[in-house]
Amino acid sequence: MQDLFKTAYASIPAPRGREHRVTVLVRSADVMPGTATPAFPLRDASRSAFPLLRGPGTGVIQEYDATRVGGDDSRYYGSFSSTGNFGTLPPYTWRGRRYPVGRVVYGGTGGKESPDASFTRMLAAQGYQQPMALDTSWLGVGHIDEFLSFVPARNDRGWVAVVADPDLGGNSWQTSWSRAGAASLWSAGSRRRTPRSPASPSRAPCATPR
Repeated sequence: MQDLFKTAYASIPAPRGREHRVTVLVRSADVMPGTATPAFPLRDASRSAFPLLRGPGTGVIQEYDATRVGGDDSRYYGSFSSTGNFGTLPPYTWRGRRYPVGRVVYGGTGGKESPDASFTRMLAAQGYQQPMALDTSWLGVGHIDEFLSFVPARNDRGWVAVVADPDLGGNSWQTSWSRAGAASLWSAGSRRRTPRSPASPSRAPCATPR
């Protein structure tokens, strides 16, 4: 579901100092290569947000560049526009600048390997969560949720980033494989196979919030 839409909210002041808040589902701008048409341009599964989830207190929005539907670059445009490629930095302060509701973070390079520009402009136009891009072109699918997450922590900021370490994972696999021995066999259900040497790991880039 994470690639189909993200859950957000909108709020306004209410009487007696209260806050009126509604849930907003932000539909993915994912144009699927080979299947998108002018009548049904976006990922078909994400349409379920309208008939199944929209209702009192819950709205659905979508934003995409219709001129790119069916374009040759849709294989990049589609994957990088999946909402699984979007996350949110928790609230923090950096060099005197406060981000009380955090920041949007997404994977992209600024070129073909980037989300729909009209979608990211919509996010930036909200004025509260200045979007920040990280280069995810080294990934097969290119989604930021494949290697980055955030968890609570007992520090001044209140959270830390958890970043996947391909080197550590590759080294752990290499060590386990070496201990088992190239001639040993392992069982997977009713089959027995000979383990292969793992491919050389690559290092994942990471960034510090600005």
